[in-house]
Amino acid sequence: MHLELFTQPLCPYSRILKHVLNILDVPFIERDIVSDREARKDFVHTGSKILPVLRDQNVVIEGFHPEKLRYYLYARYGIVMPRWVDDLAVHRFHHLVTQSTSSTIFVVSPLSPTKDTHVRLD
Repeated sequence: MHLELFTQPLCPYSRILKHVLNILDVPFIERDIVSDREARKDFVHTGSKILPVLRDQNVVIEGFHPEKLRYYLYARYGIVMPRWVDDLAVHRFHHLVTQSTSSTIFVVSPLSPTKDTHVRLD
């Protein structure tokens, strides 16, 4: 079974997780539960109530939780997730991300952990 990412267009954490997976070159299939009826049925079948959801075989990861993602990516793919991803979920970005209505969010640059960077998530 392949890795599936259940998302919806207005969910900022769905966009962040999709961006992180792309940066790390993790192959996945995005399933938009708003526009795809079959994806919505499969999402309900996971038992989850929140987005994003990663599903791979018997593994379901709900929400954007870097610590769970770090363990999963290492165990399944041998990928070591950079520590800057943790900053996407901590307090100083939480308000900004949840209030964001555009496709630009501020993240900590992986090249310079003390410098904020704009990243387009389109």
